[in-house]
Amino acid sequence: MFVALPVLLWVSCESDNIEEEDPNPVAVQFTSSPVGMSRAVVEGGETIFEDDDRIGIFMIAQGSTAIPGHIKEYGDNVEYKVDVTKQTILSPVGTPVYYPQNGDKVDFIAYYPYKPVLDNYTYPVDVSNQSNASQIDVLYSNNARNYGKGSGIVDLQFSHALSKLEVTVQAGTGTPSLVGLVATIEGWYQCGDLSLSDGITLANPQPGDIPMSEVTPGEKYEAILIPQGAVAGSKAIFTVGRDIYEWDLEKIIFEQGKRYTYTVTVNKTGITVNMNNISDWGGKDDTPTEGIGGIHYQMGDYYPDPKVDLNDAEEKAKIKGVVFWVDPADSRHGKVVALEENSGVPWSDLSTLTEVVDKDNGRANMATIKELSSDFLDYPAFEWVHGMNSSTENYSDASATSVWYLPAREELKALYNAYVAYGETDFNTQLMDAGGTAISSYSYWSSSEYDVNDAYGVSFNDGSTELISKRRDEYRVRPVLAF
Repeated sequence: MFVALPVLLWVSCESDNIEEEDPNPVAVQFTSSPVGMSRAVVEGGETIFEDDDRIGIFMIAQGSTAIPGHIKEYGDNVEYKVDVTKQTILSPVGTPVYYPQNGDKVDFIAYYPYKPVLDNYTYPVDVSNQSNASQIDVLYSNNARNYGKGSGIVDLQFSHALSKLEVTVQAGTGTPSLVGLVATIEGWYQCGDLSLSDGITLANPQPGDIPMSEVTPGEKYEAILIPQGAVAGSKAIFTVGRDIYEWDLEKIIFEQGKRYTYTVTVNKTGITVNMNNISDWGGKDDTPTEGIGGIHYQMGDYYPDPKVDLNDAEEKAKIKGVVFWVDPADSRHGKVVALEENSGVPWSDLSTLTEVVDKDNGRANMATIKELSSDFLDYPAFEWVHGMNSSTENYSDASATSVWYLPAREELKALYNAYVAYGETDFNTQLMDAGGTAISSYSYWSSSEYDVNDAYGVSFNDGSTELISKRRDEYRVRPVLAF
């Protein structure tokens, strides 16, 4: 009895501590936008990640303003690596991040370059050595919000946490050669601790000297700098042989994610400095290239510029619509729903069979109708959409991009699914904030015909497919385009 009792107690304690694991955990899949992931390595004019670059990822509670430290419940500085052979899909180095199995929504914070050990969720920034720009170019991402087990691939859009200074040097009066020129920034901040909760706050900045990187000897020099307000006593020093020239930097305020370009003319008696431009550093607010490898999008983004400033009337006017579908193989491509709609129009004025039977590609259906009626006058729903394009558009290229069309049945259902998955209120807010109208709970025409009398529609009350009389009924029209 006395021998057996401790054994029984030990077994009982072990049983009490066994936790049941969810039999079907869902691992998070991450990718990263090519513009958003810009870093200091340049290839073919575009700044990119390189294969096997390492990224740290945190999964946090939805709406949280800080990174929690409970690694058992949240992904806590989980290491991922870039695999450029898989369309910039990120692969876990060890155990991946899993979604909460209770269905809770979460947000994600990520950074580059990866550090295995972090002090109180701050990133140690150090720009004292500029010889390997990609290792000091700190990138930060906190765009990925409101994700759950059914949300699909998480697209991390990175921006530069630091600033970049580019200086072109040219010889002036009395300075025939700048061979051997050395450029150094003195009295600027060399290091500090960047908060990973917001990607902005920098604690413990320490001043020091920073040798600028020599891009082209005697011509071009650059440095990645910690963004701070004007630093008293800071200066750029240009040394040519025994001659030393100083440029006072203490009035310049370097802002996060900005690129500053200057031209410095070195004269025998001194230097002159001209500011060329202050612009967004590639990867933060690049001018988008529509549908051509410029930007990776996610559901709910504005198109063509996801980072558009809604307070800028000129920028806001460029918004074409809201992204509702993203190509899972390449999120640079997808589909956009228009900001506006027609609140009631017949599908056709004729009781004829048009044979617009494509249920997946509305552009193909538009081309078929165009052949039947060159001006679309007998097909009011199509005519209204056609008015959003050039009058010469013939829709003959069914794979064309940036052409508005009446969505096919399955495209319209995909729009409904996105509308629900994103949240009806949130999706409509995106549309209305851009100056558009909300999607209603009524039914919308698809471009897919059912028979002589009816065409397919989709109810945005419950997503059901309907057969609607082409001539008798007037239903809503919401155009889409592919990019």
